[in-house]
Amino acid sequence: MIRSTTDLTTVVVVDPSPDDYRPLVDEGPPTIDFRFCGSGEEALRVGEPAEVGLWMINSRLPDMTGVELHKLLRPHLAKTPVFLVANAYDAAAEIAALSSGSMHFICKPLREKWFADVCRSLAARAPRPWPLPAASPAQAAFDVVVSKPTR
Repeated sequence: MIRSTTDLTTVVVVDPSPDDYRPLVDEGPPTIDFRFCGSGEEALRVGEPAEVGLWMINSRLPDMTGVELHKLLRPHLAKTPVFLVANAYDAAAEIAALSSGSMHFICKPLREKWFADVCRSLAARAPRPWPLPAASPAQAAFDVVVSKPTR
């Protein structure tokens, strides 16, 4: 997505298990264009990383960790938000993710309502630089960190 010329927001999901995101794809707004990559190497070949609206990177990829991929992408991302995703909660992984500069550390299963809130926030901020001012309602939507799945 080139933010200034289209109403679509591209979300790049880097995860060897794309089916885990099926509810988000099925229930997400039509303004979201999902692109799936199964490995870090594949993600590094995404056209212009900074033109992506959101990166969701699994912490365990077949060829590298999510933190390693984020470090490789970071110089090209400008202020694009990155969420590191874990298959299950792990405190050490959360610390590593947030220390790498990731905006959030989230755990599967991902909730459709949560993602709908994220999508509304992305749409609201599309033409603006990141981060939004602290008083912004869109920023407030990102201030909730899902760190442990409910059981």
